[in-house]
Amino acid sequence: MSRKTPPSVRNCSCASRWWASCPTTFRALPPLRARPATWIPRTAQCYASSAGSCGGFAGLATYWAAYDTMAKAVELLPADSEYMEHAKSSLGKFRSVFPSSEECFFNELQEGARYTVTCGTAAGITTTVRAR
Repeated sequence: MSRKTPPSVRNCSCASRWWASCPTTFRALPPLRARPATWIPRTAQCYASSAGSCGGFAGLATYWAAYDTMAKAVELLPADSEYMEHAKSSLGKFRSVFPSSEECFFNELQEGARYTVTCGTAAGITTTVRAR
């Protein structure tokens, strides 16, 4: 990837698999260097695609980081962007696989608490505990 690519995407261990499986809507975005705002939804997709390799609660918690990142994309994309609808639907998909309140309880986490993701491409990202 180019030198201008942000670290969270440049270091994405699943970059080639992620790009191949990335929704067509986001593959249609201009190259990263042409539109820096496209880094955000691509990073969110990368986080989400890495969740499956984690498994268990840690994998589900990865979707919190993906959701936060995609929410930032929705905030920054122009309202009339052709990508807005897909970004918003991604939020719903990410939320649908959040850990349940029972899973949070058994992992000794309360909703609203801070949580640092421990695996996948979002490892090290601090987010907020939320149940689906």
